[in-house]
Amino acid sequence: MCREKVNGARPLIPECMIVAILEPKFKIGENVSILGSKDLKCIVQEINEEEQFNYTYVLKVCNHQQLEKIDWIPECVIVKK
Repeated sequence: MCREKVNGARPLIPECMIVAILEPKFKIGENVSILGSKDLKCIVQEINEEEQFNYTYVLKVCNHQQLEKIDWIPECVIVKK
């Protein structure tokens, strides 16, 4: 259970709930999709560090005629395919 104390008082956010993302979730060349889009198939082309979103990605879209590339998308809306 999350009951760690700091200086005798409970912290605002329990330490067990703080997650530090040290590495990107996805790798270049990995097959991914966008959260909520079951049909869109993409491949990670580039990974960029960003303070607000940890990492952002450039994706190559594989199965859409009008959309070939997504130049900027945060990690939190990408899912493994």
